[in-house]
Amino acid sequence: MDKYFTCAEPRFFTFAEMTRTDTGLDNRPTTWEQVENLMVTANRLDTVRGKFGKAVRVNCAFRSEAVNNRVGGVPTSAHTQGLAADICAYDGTETGNRRLYAICRESILSLGIDQLILYTEKPGVESSRIRFMHVGFRAFGQTPRGQILFK
Repeated sequence: MDKYFTCAEPRFFTFAEMTRTDTGLDNRPTTWEQVENLMVTANRLDTVRGKFGKAVRVNCAFRSEAVNNRVGGVPTSAHTQGLAADICAYDGTETGNRRLYAICRESILSLGIDQLILYTEKPGVESSRIRFMHVGFRAFGQTPRGQILFK
């Protein structure tokens, strides 16, 4: 089987949205693997968005090495491979974010989520107001860990 595969164009998320950065640095993927991973990530987020039924904001998805360094990301960040997105309900409400989190949590197995990390106002406290959630995936052919973490 080929290492790479082609998937449908995402319905809800654009390439520009998945590569947006406020750093002013170049944030374009440099390999086809990163591009394909980003497409797969966007398609998986499409599934979440479809279940949610409302707009979802992508705060950060792909990060070039320079962007990752600027924002303090770890060198092994799934963002640098196009395999992660930080998302929240577009309206930013706690109710919306809680519902979006519940959908992601329920979809861990079906979507192959490697890490679902909830970032709250009081770090590590699940019941604290949600700032955003990190949804990370594994590279094609790798087994997802299905981790749920709180930061």
